[in-house]
Amino acid sequence: MPHVSYRLLELSWCLYPPVLCALFRCSIRINMATSASSQLSKVVKRQYMELPQGDKVQVMYIWIDGTGEGLRCKTRTLDSEPKSIEDLPEWNFDGSSTYQSEGSNSDMYLIPSAMFRDPFRKDPNKLEMNPIVRRFLKLLPKSLLKKGNR
Repeated sequence: MPHVSYRLLELSWCLYPPVLCALFRCSIRINMATSASSQLSKVVKRQYMELPQGDKVQVMYIWIDGTGEGLRCKTRTLDSEPKSIEDLPEWNFDGSSTYQSEGSNSDMYLIPSAMFRDPFRKDPNKLEMNPIVRRFLKLLPKSLLKKGNR
């Protein structure tokens, strides 16, 4: 594998939104430090990533967890490519596992607010940024992504 400097990688990330830079910069550094035996894993992964997916589209919903520092994500498969945020369904999760609620009333909702092309899984797959919403559809105070910041 050819040597690529971290600085070059960081510059290339400037093409993507800042949240994505923070999300994936660490994983690139970790992947670059893997052993030679991992090369086989990369070949196998590439083979599966290049399989045709038909009209199906994977949308990764990304949000900031209850600590305000960690990122969480869930991937949903849709039957067709979403053309706008309005085409994306709302989704829910258990907020007690992400430090966003107590156990008794822990339903949290992901309301689509910003959609980007997925640079890792390629087109037509998407990355979707979300503010976190409580059970009764109130924005959480720690939610850093607002609908107007697209």
